[in-house]
Amino acid sequence: MNDDFTPGPWVLYDTSAGQSMRVGLPYKGAPSQTIALVIRPVGTTDDEQVANARLISSAPETAAERDRLLIVNAELLQALQRLILGDERDRADGLHLYQKGSPRDKTWDAARAAIAKATGGTP
Repeated sequence: MNDDFTPGPWVLYDTSAGQSMRVGLPYKGAPSQTIALVIRPVGTTDDEQVANARLISSAPETAAERDRLLIVNAELLQALQRLILGDERDRADGLHLYQKGSPRDKTWDAARAAIAKATGGTP
C-alpha cells in the first residue's frame, strides 16, 4: 500500500509541563519535525494522554504491519482456494474419501466459509 505520510520512526516528546505531548521525528542535530501535538483533554489522566500519544506515534509501524498482513492474507487465501479447487475436482472424479458431515467435511465447509468471508461472497 502506498501511504503518503512522513516515514517513521516517530517519537514522543513531553512538552508544556505535562499538558501536551509532541509526536515527531527523532532529533538529529536539528529541531525535530512535529507530526502531531497531543493535548491532554480536561478530565483525562497523564497515563491516558501518554497512551494516546503512543498510539499516534506507532502509526508508521502499524501501517507497515497492516501492509505485511494484507500480503500474508492474500497468500493464505490463494492457497486455501487452490485446496478447495483440488477437493472439488476430487469430488467430481469420485475421489471423495470422507463422509458428508464428518469432521473433515466440516473442515472443508469452514474453509469455504472463510473464503466467502474474505471475498465478500457466500459459502
